Amino acid sequence: MPFYRAMHLAWGDQPNGLIQTGQRDTRYLFPPIAHEPTTQTGLSHKAGALSMARNAPGTATGSFSILLSDLTGLDADPKATDPDAQAGYAVFGHVVSGMDVVRAIFDQPLSPTAGEGVMKGQMLANPVKVISVRRVHLPPPVPAPVNP
Repeated sequence: MPFYRAMHLAWGDQPNGLIQTGQRDTRYLFPPIAHEPTTQTGLSHKAGALSMARNAPGTATGSFSILLSDLTGLDADPKATDPDAQAGYAVFGHVVSGMDVVRAIFDQPLSPTAGEGVMKGQMLANPVKVISVRRVHLPPPVPAPVNP
């Protein structure tokens, strides 16, 4: 499962955008998972967030992005008139170390011709293979001391 896409956004503080990985061969896709909007999880599309790729809510299967910058416009917006924006995208984790590796993938050369539609020009010329990923449980936050 390689990182195959780097979306570079020209606006905002740089680097601005995301990298994407996932299974693109439909023979090996997972069944779609339930959509968990950021309004339910309390998570947000901040730099380092892991966010599920999807078409419509409830269609995410296994592709996900890692954000290099804050893209809170991807969060669920209950006030939006568009149902897609109301649902937003689902954040399910956060990079705790290795953002230098994320940046190195983001900086790889892009193919000017690969990709379709909005992804044209965002595909890595040489996809980067994922060798290992670890899930780390962080300890609960320590409460702030109470002043008497």
